[in-house]
Amino acid sequence: MIACSEEKAEISPPLGDHSCGIFFNTLDAEIVCYNWALVWGLIDGPDHELIVDYGHCWDTLPAPDTADSHTSYGSTYGGDHFSSYLTNLKSATKYYFRMYFINRGVVMYGETLDFTTLSPDDTLRPPECGPVEAVDYSGTIYISLIP
Repeated sequence: MIACSEEKAEISPPLGDHSCGIFFNTLDAEIVCYNWALVWGLIDGPDHELIVDYGHCWDTLPAPDTADSHTSYGSTYGGDHFSSYLTNLKSATKYYFRMYFINRGVVMYGETLDFTTLSPDDTLRPPECGPVEAVDYSGTIYISLIP
């Protein structure tokens, strides 16, 4: 997305001239596990204009914002991809996420994307997800790897 272009995508609040020319985009989730996910974003400002804060926000409801769970990376001049580890997720749950940035006191959001975390019953999983932990009713913890 490019702020202030003629083709306006899902951005809230509406764009004004305060962010003209800042290119930003929410990118796909790269790794999705049982209780965490790795997602990407892209942000670049004109002539390296200072961006006050940026990161990703996520929730189980559509259109997450910075009042929900979010990462915060502080100021940047943009110009690169960035990643966020979304943590403390529940397994087998659909999450919505999007990148955000704050420029001149206004929060801007990228496109909302989604993913579903793995269930302990899933047999296909990225190797980065590690073992599955299950707890029985007595409180005993069992660790097993899914083949």
